[in-house]
Amino acid sequence: MANALVVAFGLACCMVGVRGAAAAVPLAWFWIVLETVNALVHTVWALAAGAYRPGLATAPLLLAAAIFLMREMRRSDASAEVESSGVHG
Repeated sequence: MANALVVAFGLACCMVGVRGAAAAVPLAWFWIVLETVNALVHTVWALAAGAYRPGLATAPLLLAAAIFLMREMRRSDASAEVESSGVHG
């Protein structure tokens, strides 16, 4: 059930979170935190158990996606700052 809610949230973000929409930025940062925590928890759970646990195989993919999105968000923030300062280059 929790996984279905996470997937539904992700789909809602894709449908609602259009570039430039005011709600897109906080939703994206929430998604980054959610996926980072999810990946870390599944990895720690498997290490603590000393065996494979569900979610371990996808944990690196989720972490990579979260890192990619975080880098894109920071890049977007940096370019917005440059544009608002009037410096172009």
